[in-house]
Amino acid sequence: MAWTTVSIDALDLHWATLLPGTYAAPMCRITVASTEPVTLVVGSECSDLTAPSGRVIPTWYAFGDTIQEAEASGWIPAGELPGMTFPTLFSQPTPEGRIITIWCRIKTDSAPAEDGFCSSFELTICPSP
Repeated sequence: MAWTTVSIDALDLHWATLLPGTYAAPMCRITVASTEPVTLVVGSECSDLTAPSGRVIPTWYAFGDTIQEAEASGWIPAGELPGMTFPTLFSQPTPEGRIITIWCRIKTDSAPAEDGFCSSFELTICPSP
């Protein structure tokens, strides 16, 4: 009988940037244990950080256990992620469990705004074809 269990930690990431610059942090860790390969699918809700005023902070995402692995895997702009699939992250059965970290990177060109910024990141985990 096939089975899959998934756990996700750190569902919220709060940035407190005081100066313009590029910042990166782990957004969440996904643990998948499965007797079958699974695919990660990014939903339509992935976007740049956006303030109610319409101001946008460019946002990228990457996968890797460390920041070095995230850098090596390549940063994907938030606007390109909706609908993307990642079948190779869990391409083999992992009944003992495997952890993947999703990293978030932002680039601010000006002083922080008084209003808050928000973004969504929707992820579906499904059996691989």
